[in-house]
Amino acid sequence: MKLKIQYVLSLSPLGRGLERGKIAFSLLLLAFSLNGQAQTNPKVFFDGLGRALVTHDELDGNVLKNDTATPNRGTEGYALFDMGVNLQPYEYLRGKAIVRLKNKFGSFYGQGASVEFRQLLIEGIIAKKVKYALGDIDVMMTPYTVFNSYDSSNAYESDVFKTRRDIVHYENFNVGNNWRVQGVKVNSVLLVKNDKARIKLNTFGTRTRPSNFVSLTDRFLCGASANAFVGKSLNIGLNYVRFFELQNQVKNQATSYANDVVTVNASYEINTQKVAYRIKGEAGSSYYQRSISKDTSVSNNDFFFDLRAEVEVKPLGIKFYGGYKEVGPQFSSPSAQSLRNSVTNTPAIFSKLDNNTVVREQLLFDRFTQENLYNQTIQPVLMSYLPQFGNALPYGDATPNRKGIVLGLNAGGKEKLLNASLRADWMSEIIGEGTPSLRHFLLIRGGTFLNLHKILQSERLLVLSFGGRMEKTDRAESAKVSLQTQQLDAGLTTETIKNLDVILGYKALISKGNEFMSIRNSLNQISDYSIFKLDMAQNVFSLGLRYRFSDKTFFTLQANYSSLNNKLDSGASNYSFTQYFVNYTIGF
Repeated sequence: MKLKIQYVLSLSPLGRGLERGKIAFSLLLLAFSLNGQAQTNPKVFFDGLGRALVTHDELDGNVLKNDTATPNRGTEGYALFDMGVNLQPYEYLRGKAIVRLKNKFGSFYGQGASVEFRQLLIEGIIAKKVKYALGDIDVMMTPYTVFNSYDSSNAYESDVFKTRRDIVHYENFNVGNNWRVQGVKVNSVLLVKNDKARIKLNTFGTRTRPSNFVSLTDRFLCGASANAFVGKSLNIGLNYVRFFELQNQVKNQATSYANDVVTVNASYEINTQKVAYRIKGEAGSSYYQRSISKDTSVSNNDFFFDLRAEVEVKPLGIKFYGGYKEVGPQFSSPSAQSLRNSVTNTPAIFSKLDNNTVVREQLLFDRFTQENLYNQTIQPVLMSYLPQFGNALPYGDATPNRKGIVLGLNAGGKEKLLNASLRADWMSEIIGEGTPSLRHFLLIRGGTFLNLHKILQSERLLVLSFGGRMEKTDRAESAKVSLQTQQLDAGLTTETIKNLDVILGYKALISKGNEFMSIRNSLNQISDYSIFKLDMAQNVFSLGLRYRFSDKTFFTLQANYSSLNNKLDSGASNYSFTQYFVNYTIGF
């Protein structure tokens, strides 16, 4: 196969972006053309997504009194197109490149346009048994090893909110509980004992930070797992993850970092016609070592275990579960503990208040609408968090220094009349932080979707949704802590005429009390505490129209109202803003 590559130099910003795109894409084509045995007509197929998005925001409230500098309204938007080009020159080899063209509204002559590669991936199969992927890959293992945690309370929010959150997740490569990284992964399945058992092997290696060859070294994340499935009842797995920095890469390097996690997971199931019984769990340990100079270093190791039992009553469609877990104070697993939201990032809209002197804190509305508030990297130090959005298990199941009981139930399913869940976590610290007294936590969360159109036997959608989270933190004696938070979600989706939906949603967050927040240094040690006081209420009202051309193509028009009432500061901290949102998404 002959390949001719020709470039035309362009000096415009859009032209330079296109030039870089053509070079990179041509290299991908060239990789498949170098082998003389390549097919003369390789398979080529396309997928992708296009989106046009506009927001108009208006700020109001006490925050604007005696304020002559803070902007109180603004309009932003962009149009983008992600073209996925899939090349398959062989049956067992495929390459994929997603090219993004994006233009901010209000730009002219290509000044606001950009061209970039959103994903480059080569996938293949060796000897019909070993699958591999090279490039921009998604990795996930277990909740204590490699896991991008997500607050399950948001699973029951209205479609009017989910539409916004889906955009944020798409832009930040949040696919389920996967982390998007750059590297290679390999997996294979081995059959043993006349196919009565199988062993699934997975391994990956990624570089999460490149070196600048002056002060920063390469940082890598590697992992491997082996799961043995015996019949339909027994599953035993072994998992290993290493997060580390390359040694002797920088001259006179005195720093070092390594974090190892080893776990064992197992599950056993007894399945009858009407009832299924399951027991499952995971246990393991971590080893952490970090040095920031020849005289300053720290190392520690700790363990965890999580054991649960389940009973599923099939005729009723209900599953009950309960268990006990304990995660040590020094248990360190960065690829399971890194947060999806970064509280250090500033909201893109009305980022500063009070004559542009005060950075606006993230609100509930911001956390599911602002693309820039999400974290895309795995961090070696436990990240800061805001307790009103989750204080009992801020880092998911792998939150360190926790022990307690978990109880819950699931009922129905997505295609059933009812889809509901309820979970309660009674947790406490294992050791006190800054005091011998222990914090105690109660976290109750859940929700339901009621598919009323199924009850009415109607072809048009009619769905009610309710969700919520109640959280309580207490600590007695000298450093007293008392913090209570309630979050409520409610929504309605009704199809008025075919494919035209009216979507409504309401969110409320009330948080009151105090907490002592830990401040960590570069060695991941608690170096200080800050007093955190809250007495506030947040509300979000949204109303929208959605027209569904297909499952992947739709148009939405929304009006959103968000408010903050901070009783600890009746002045500049109290405000509201209205946002009008227009979105047209095309997927294929």
